Amino acid sequence: MLVIGLILAVLALVAGWCYLHRGYRQRLEATVAQNAAQVNVEMKLFDSTLTTPRVSFEDYIVVLPNLLPVELQSEVSDSLDRDVSSNPTVQRSYIPLHKAGGTLSYADLFEFAPIAVALYQSTLMKELVSSVVGEAVTTTPLWDQSSCSLLCYTQPGDRIGWHYDYNFYRGRHFTVLYVIDNLGPNGLSSATLQTRSGGQVKAVPTPKNSLVVFEGSQVFHRVTPLADSERRLILSMTYTTDPSNSLVQGVLRRFKDVAYYGASALWT
Repeated sequence: MLVIGLILAVLALVAGWCYLHRGYRQRLEATVAQNAAQVNVEMKLFDSTLTTPRVSFEDYIVVLPNLLPVELQSEVSDSLDRDVSSNPTVQRSYIPLHKAGGTLSYADLFEFAPIAVALYQSTLMKELVSSVVGEAVTTTPLWDQSSCSLLCYTQPGDRIGWHYDYNFYRGRHFTVLYVIDNLGPNGLSSATLQTRSGGQVKAVPTPKNSLVVFEGSQVFHRVTPLADSERRLILSMTYTTDPSNSLVQGVLRRFKDVAYYGASALWT
């Protein structure tokens, strides 16, 4: 009887998890529909202002300066460039000797900054990234909390050490960073994006309103520690050539989301 009871308890937990997961997806999809009008408006703005650059992606990383026109840049920045340290939805994470910083998840951006989601989902942004990397890309799934997130370097020592990005999808996976803010007392903050190849370390310039497109599984990179009285806010967007994944990739992606966004990611 004890064994049967345990089996029933496990089945009940699995059923409950599936119900919560389905409910989360339905709510998120409904939110997407509610923001559709705004997304379409922003796409029209992009269509009239952005152009597709001709750049080389042979080093798996490209920086595009002065991405958005002034009006659109202000609209995006104003929605994100708040005192994020006081926002209770920002999840702080700390890995000794490797990482410290805050993140605002994809789901939270739908509520607090739908314009950021509009930028990420826009047809022109996908076309822009596709042009840079040389392959057609699409957004990663709604339930991946890192599909579009805000990276918040707001406390001294916020950083991330040397690493490659793990690819959670069957297709190639690209990280696209839009710089909302990157300020220190003497200009740019001390939190510098760096890459390392062949024993050489290079600093990647990330001034405000620039866009960095790179393939993280091919680029060994880090962000150096933030100093006092500095802040660095980055809108991180991920795209892939194929959003399907294996069971192992799906499980690993969920563990990563839990590490960044807390236990609630278990039912997202």
